[in-house]
Amino acid sequence: MSEISSLIKFRGQLKASVTRFLNFVTKENVDVNEVHVRKEKIEGIWSEYERIQSAIEETEGVEMNEQDKYREEFEDMFFKVVGIAKKLTEPVVNKKEAQPYHGIDEDRTCERNDRSIEMISDSKNNGRQISRPPIRLSALNVPTFSGEYNEWATFHDIFTSLIVNADLSPVEKFFYLRSVVTGDAQNCIRCVETTSNNYEIAWNKLNKRYSNKKVLVQTHVKSMFELEPVTSESSARLRQFTDALTSHMSALETLGHMPSNWGPLLVHLIVTKLDKNSRREWETNAPKEEVAPVEVIIEFLEARFKILEAIETCKNINNRQGAYKFNNHNKQFNERSSSLVIGNNKGCYICQAPHTIYKCPIFIALPVTERIKKVAEMKLCKLCLRQHAPKKCNGKNCFTCSKPHNTMLHLSNNSELRKSEAEKPSEDQEAVSAISVHVAANSSDQVLLSTAEVWVQNESGESQIGRVLLDSGSQCNFITESMAQILKLKKTRVQHTVLGIGGKSQYVKAAVVVTIRSRINNYSLTCSCLVVPKITNALPSVNIGGVCIVPSNIELADTSFKIPKKIDLLLGACHFFEILCKQKIKPTINGPIFQETQLGWVVSGLVTSKCTDNKPNNINCHTATLVDEDRSARLEIMVSKFWRTEEFEAAVPYTKKEKKCVDHFESTVNQKENGRFIVHLPLKNDANIKIGPSYEIAKRRFLALERRLQHYVKLKQDYTTFMIPASFLATACLRKISEQETSYLKACEAIRNDFYMDDFLSGAETIEEAIKLRDEVILIRKKAGMTLRKWSSNEPSIVSCMSDKENSNGCIFEEESITKILGLYWNANGDVLQYKVKEYNENTTISKRHILAETAAIFDPMGLVGPIIVQAKLIIQSLWRIRIGWDDPLPDHIRIEWVKYRKSLSMLNKLTIPRNIGGSQKLTNIQIHGFADASIKCYGACIFLRSTNEQGEHTAKLICAKSKVAPLKVISLPRLELCATLLLARLVSRIVPKLKLNIAKKYFWSDSKIALSWIASPSTKWKTFVAHRIGEIQELSKITDWSYVKSSENPADIISRGCDAEQISGMNLWWDGPEWLKNNTEDWPVTGKTSQNENIEMLPESKIIRNIALVATGEFILFERYSSLNKILRIAAYWLRFRDFLVKKSNASVGPLKPEDLERANVDRWRRIRQYSQILWKRWSHEYLNQLQVRKKWSVERGPTLGVGTIVLIRDENLKPLNWKLGRVLSLHHGEDGVTHTALVKTMTGEYNRAVRNLCPLPFNDNIG
Repeated sequence: MSEISSLIKFRGQLKASVTRFLNFVTKENVDVNEVHVRKEKIEGIWSEYERIQSAIEETEGVEMNEQDKYREEFEDMFFKVVGIAKKLTEPVVNKKEAQPYHGIDEDRTCERNDRSIEMISDSKNNGRQISRPPIRLSALNVPTFSGEYNEWATFHDIFTSLIVNADLSPVEKFFYLRSVVTGDAQNCIRCVETTSNNYEIAWNKLNKRYSNKKVLVQTHVKSMFELEPVTSESSARLRQFTDALTSHMSALETLGHMPSNWGPLLVHLIVTKLDKNSRREWETNAPKEEVAPVEVIIEFLEARFKILEAIETCKNINNRQGAYKFNNHNKQFNERSSSLVIGNNKGCYICQAPHTIYKCPIFIALPVTERIKKVAEMKLCKLCLRQHAPKKCNGKNCFTCSKPHNTMLHLSNNSELRKSEAEKPSEDQEAVSAISVHVAANSSDQVLLSTAEVWVQNESGESQIGRVLLDSGSQCNFITESMAQILKLKKTRVQHTVLGIGGKSQYVKAAVVVTIRSRINNYSLTCSCLVVPKITNALPSVNIGGVCIVPSNIELADTSFKIPKKIDLLLGACHFFEILCKQKIKPTINGPIFQETQLGWVVSGLVTSKCTDNKPNNINCHTATLVDEDRSARLEIMVSKFWRTEEFEAAVPYTKKEKKCVDHFESTVNQKENGRFIVHLPLKNDANIKIGPSYEIAKRRFLALERRLQHYVKLKQDYTTFMIPASFLATACLRKISEQETSYLKACEAIRNDFYMDDFLSGAETIEEAIKLRDEVILIRKKAGMTLRKWSSNEPSIVSCMSDKENSNGCIFEEESITKILGLYWNANGDVLQYKVKEYNENTTISKRHILAETAAIFDPMGLVGPIIVQAKLIIQSLWRIRIGWDDPLPDHIRIEWVKYRKSLSMLNKLTIPRNIGGSQKLTNIQIHGFADASIKCYGACIFLRSTNEQGEHTAKLICAKSKVAPLKVISLPRLELCATLLLARLVSRIVPKLKLNIAKKYFWSDSKIALSWIASPSTKWKTFVAHRIGEIQELSKITDWSYVKSSENPADIISRGCDAEQISGMNLWWDGPEWLKNNTEDWPVTGKTSQNENIEMLPESKIIRNIALVATGEFILFERYSSLNKILRIAAYWLRFRDFLVKKSNASVGPLKPEDLERANVDRWRRIRQYSQILWKRWSHEYLNQLQVRKKWSVERGPTLGVGTIVLIRDENLKPLNWKLGRVLSLHHGEDGVTHTALVKTMTGEYNRAVRNLCPLPFNDNIG
C-alpha cells in the first residue's frame, strides 16, 4: 500500500502544477513570453501523468470507476489550460515565425522602408532624387535542424546570418533556436533552461557536437555510397541522382576535401548506380585507354538528363504519365499509392480475376452452348476469346475440327464432358476470401505502422531474418513469394480471393506454415500464411529522420523502423493481440507510441510533417477479412434439400480417423477403483510435429482460470461438479458400463438404448417397474462416478420418493414443470408435448435468410406440425425459384404471405399434444397404419398407432409424419404419389422398430391407384425412375399390405397441401386418423387389396418390349426364277440402290451398276445374315430368357416359378447357345428363409445341381406355374 500511496501523492503534485498554470493563464495582463515558457514545461507533465496513472490502474484492488473519473477530470483540465495557453501565444508565435529568419524586428524594418528614398542618378534627371516605393521581399526561413550531420553546415550559416548577427536579445535568440531544432538536436539542449545567460551555452553546445569535421566527412561519404540507383531511363531520377551527388561533393570541398581527385573510385561508384542505357551511353563516349576524370562524368550526367527531358517532352502526354512516376516534379506533393498485391490490369472477362478466360473456372464449367452464348454476349473474338479491333485474328483454328473457332467452343456429340475440365477444390482445401484495402492520398504527415524484425524458420530449422508487419485489421496472415522460396517452404493448394475497394480481386492459390521466433527472447509462433507476390511497398514510405525519441532501457523489435524497407510477412488479428503486452510509452505528445510485445517494443503512431521535411509519403491501409465464398453456396444446397426428390439413404461408415479413434478408446480405456474411466490422450505419432514452447502459455492460462474461479464460488462449484466430456467418450463409456454390468439386464439395456449424450429418456409399464429401473440406472452409473441429476416424470411419486441427499444436489426440477427434452417441450404435469414460438415483431426486416431462420426455429423432429411447416418450405422454394439473394428485399406478394403465416404461428403456443398414444389400459392388439399422399406442390406420409384394449375398444393416434416439397423440376403427379409411398415405406422401417412393441400387422394406404398398381407388379416392367423405387418399396414392405383409401379419408392429404396453425388443433383426421379405424376390421370400407394390373401396357412408365419373329422357309424366290448367281447379285445391287433412295434419297446412286455396287451386294448379303443372327440371339437371351427368369420375390409364394417336373434350359455363358442343355427339374432345395436357391435337374448326360438363376423355365403348357 505504501507504493500506491506514493503514486497517488505524486499524481496529486502533477495535478497541482496544472491547476497553478490554469490560475496563471486566467489572470489579467499576463506576460505572453512567460506563458510560452510555462507551456513548454507543463506539456512535459502529460507523459509523467500517463505513466503514473497507468501504474495506479494496473495495481490490484483499485476501483476502476474512481480512476476513470479522475482521469477524465485531469484530461479536461489539462487540455483546457493548454488550449488557453495556445491562444495566448499564437499572435506572438506567428509574429516570431516571420521575424527571426530576417534577424531584425519587422515593425522597425517596415518603418524604415516606408521612410526610405532611393537615390537614382540619371543623366536625364540631372542627378535629381526620385522617390520610389520600397519592394517587400518574402520572409527568409531558417530550416529546421533535426540532428543530421549533413544538414549542419547549411543550418549553421543561415542561423548565424539571420539570428546570431541580428539585433536581438539573448533570450529571443534562444527562443528562436529552440523553435528550429528537433530530434537529437533538441535533446542536446533540452535540459538547458531558456535564459539570457544560457543562450551562449546552448549555441556552443550545438557547435561543439555537430561541428565535428570527421563525422561530417564520414556522413557525406556514406550518403554518396548509399545514393539510390537509377533503375530506369528517367530524366527525373537521373537529375535527382546528379543533384544529390554534386551537393555531397560540394559539402566535402567545403570541409577541405577534394572528391574530384578521387578519380577511379568515385567514377566506378557513379557508373554502377546508372541504368543500363545510360551506362552503355557513358561507355560509348568515355575514354577507352584511361579512367576519365570526375568532372567529365558529372558533365555527362548533366547532359544526359537534359537529353532525356527533351525526349520525354515530345512524347504523348498519356504515355508519359503512365511511363514515368516523377514527371510532375514541380508539384509540392506527389500522389503515391500502396496496395496489397492489387493491380488495375484487365483480368478475366467473366469473373474479373487476374487470369485469362482460358483458365476461368466459371467459364470452363459452362456447357459448350452456354460458352458460345457468353462469348457472343461479351462480343469476344470466337477465335482468341479476347476483345480487339474488327480485323483478321491471328489465333489458331479449332484443334478438333480445324474450323475458325476456339477449341473451347467446339461442339461435339459429348460436349458436356468438358465440364470435367473445370478445376474443383478438393475436400481438404479451404475456400475463403481475403479482402484488402487499397488507399491513395496526398499527405505530408507520416503514420508509422508496427513492424518487427524476427527470425523466420521453416520445418527443417533453417532461419532467415524477415520484417513482419503487425496488422489487427486482417483476419489472415501473408508471406511474400520471395521469402517462401528462400526458406523452401512447402506450399499447400488453397483457393482464396483477394478483394479490394471497388471490387478489384486477385486469387491466392498457395499457403505455407512458418515459424516466427523473436530476436530478443524465446518467444515463437507457428502460423499459416497465404503466399502473395508482394504485401505492400516499403515501410515507412519516406525516411523519418532522427526525430523520434526512443525511451531508454527498451529493446526495439525493429531497430530500423525509420528507414523504408520491404515487408516479408503480415500477421493478422488472429495473432496480433496474442503477442501484445501491457506496457506502452508515449514520450512526446505529438509523437508515436512505443508498445511492448513478445517480439520487442514496436513503434506506431503519427509523425508530423516536421519529421519528414514536408516530403510526400504513402498512406498505407491494410485489412484482410476471411470470407467463405462457398458458405452461401453450401447454404443454397442445404435449403434445396427441402424440395429435392428424396435421396437413397445409406449407413455412413467410419472414416479412417474415426476408426482409429474407436480403436484407441478400446485399447486404452480402463476403470479405476472408484469406478471412473480413464482414456489416454490420442497423440499423433508423428516425429515432424513440433509443439513448441507452449508449456508456459498453457500454464499461465490454467493459473488465470484458477484465479477466476477463486473469485466466483458459484462458477467454481458448477465447473467442478459438472464437467461434460466429449460426445464420443460419453457414449462409449455408457456402452462400457452396460457391457460390464451383469446383474441388472433391463437397466443395462435402457442405458444402451435410452441415453442420448447425457440425457436419459425411458419409461415402464407400471410405477413399480419405473422406480426399479430408476434405482438400477442410478446404481450402475454411480459405480462409474456418474451422477444423474434433474429428474422429471409424469408421475410425481417416482421422483418425490428420492432421498433427501439426492434432492439437495438439485436432482429434481424445481417448480418449472415444462422440461426441454432434445429440443421438444414436455409438460410433465399434463404429460403433453408443447411448442414455444416467439411473438411476431412488426419491425423485423424480412429476407430469405430471416425466413429460413424463423422456419428452422420450429423444432419438430417428429413432424407433428408438419402441415404447418410445409407452408414455410413452399415459401422458401418460391424464393429459390426466383433466385433472390439472401438479404435482398422480398416481392410484395411473398412478403404479405409470409407475414400472414408468421402471425398465425403464435397459435402453436396453445397447442398441446398427448405424449401417451397407447392409452392407460392393457392392450391386446397393436397395428401400424401408414398413409401417403401427394400434390403438385409437395408430398408426405404419416403413421398411426391403432390399439385395442381388453374391452375391445379401438383408438388411433398419430405417431409421426414427414413431408417433402416437390422438386423444382416438374415431374408427373403419379411419380410424386410413388415418392410419397416410398417415403412412407422408409418412415415405417425406421420408426416402428424403435417402438419396441408387439405389432400384429402393418397397413399401408394410398389414394393413387396407379402407384398401387406399380407396387403390385414386378419392378422390371417399369422405367428406371419407377423401377428403382418399386424395388425398394417391395423390399421394405409386403405387396399384400398395400390398400386403397379415399382422398377424403387420407390424413396424408393434409400434410401434402398444408394448413394454418389456427386449424390444425381441430383436425381430428390428422390427430386420430379416419373414423373407421376406431371400428372393427369387418366394418372398414371395402377397398380391395392391391393386385397386379393385367393391362400393364396401359399404365404410365411401362417398359416397351418389342418382339421380333423370324420365319424361315425353304423357298427363295430368286433362286427359283434365276439360275445365274451374277443375275441374282445384280438384282440385289439394284434392290440396295432402291433402299438407299428410300432412306437417303439425295445420296442414292443412279445409272448403270458399278463394280462397287456388285461388291457391296455380295458382301452385304453374308454380313447382314450374320448380323441378324447375332442380334436375334442377343435379344432372345437377354430379353426373352430374362423374362422367363423373373422372380416374384415379393409375392406370397416367394421365389421363382419353378416346380418338380418343369422343363428348363441350363444357362451357361461359356457354351454356345445351341449347346445349352435341356432338362427337367427333379427336386428343389430351399434355404432357411424359405426361398428356393438351387434345383436338381436331369438331362440326357446326367443329373446336375444348378442355381435357380441359371435355369430358364420354358413356356410349355405342361410346365408347372
